[in-house]
Amino acid sequence: MQKLGLAPEDGIDMHFLNQAKEAKDKKVVELESADAQLDLLMGIDGTLGDKWLAETLKDSNKEEVEKVAKAWREGDDKALAAQMAADDGKDSDAAKMSDLLIYQRNNEMVKKIDEMLKGKEKVFVVVGAAHLVGDKGVLKQLEAKNYKVERPVLTMPAAKTGTP
Repeated sequence: MQKLGLAPEDGIDMHFLNQAKEAKDKKVVELESADAQLDLLMGIDGTLGDKWLAETLKDSNKEEVEKVAKAWREGDDKALAAQMAADDGKDSDAAKMSDLLIYQRNNEMVKKIDEMLKGKEKVFVVVGAAHLVGDKGVLKQLEAKNYKVERPVLTMPAAKTGTP
């Protein structure tokens, strides 16, 4: 992704983590730890993991990344969900990986979000776009728990003009 010009420090998660640090009164709670993510990746069957990694590297091109970003910016959840699950119907291994890397994690995230929402504190949750969309996505699961879910209107920042 870095070869495509994307930097981890520019991600939306880092944006909000930095804002929380600056505010100094915001409590940050991880939905899943980096160790949990590593354990998940390290626990994947070698053959399945190798195939997934090879496919991921092959499919990680600028055009694909731009399609995902465009679908998200335009609020096209159906297109985003279709892109996230594009290979699931074609390949049982891809479906297994989606289940491991997206859907099972969604289930765990929803449990934690549900617990937080039942508390007295305000909650602001940030997750990756792949976790939000589709019938097994975090949003649909929260709706099934009778939470009111609204998508915010996304706006692009105004283009910078002049010199800094």
